[in-house]
Amino acid sequence: MLKRNIRWDRDKICEEIRILKDNGASLAPAAVRRVNPRLFNAAVRKKHFGHWKNALEQCGLNPDEEYRNGRKGRKRSETWTSEGIIEALQSKSPGELSLVYKEDPRFYAAARRLFGSWKGALRAAGCGEAVSRLNDEKLLDAVRHYLENPLRRAVYKDDPTLYTRAYRRYGSWKRAVEEALREDPR
Repeated sequence: MLKRNIRWDRDKICEEIRILKDNGASLAPAAVRRVNPRLFNAAVRKKHFGHWKNALEQCGLNPDEEYRNGRKGRKRSETWTSEGIIEALQSKSPGELSLVYKEDPRFYAAARRLFGSWKGALRAAGCGEAVSRLNDEKLLDAVRHYLENPLRRAVYKDDPTLYTRAYRRYGSWKRAVEEALREDPR
């Protein structure tokens, strides 16, 4: 867990950077932003180092070497094959499949790269029907939830994302509402 209310100075920043390095973490900017955003933000402030590369240099590290090490580590761990992706997809439940983009973005990107799209990867694994059904149910639940709101005005103003998703899936907001009310399990 990240500590709150740290008093950042150059020494503290260098100490935290060395701890990351000693623990084998990548010191590439994007990796540090994910792992310790407070450290990254403190280091790039003008009153400290102004730039992540300057912070690494001032802490006695070679930024180019650290960036290369981060890329090497990432490439080693991301060796997905088509067969491996299909196997991983088939082992997941529909609920897990609908959250892959958020929980494992590198796997999601590899699947899209190898199969041309996420849907293509799901079809290749024979999982396309389960996910589309789940997404339809969630979409219809969201439409029902929106309709229950007594303060609603116009859906395209209140929730443009819902409106767009419903329009794309059902061709119009009216059809989405009809479908949601027709299939309402309550």
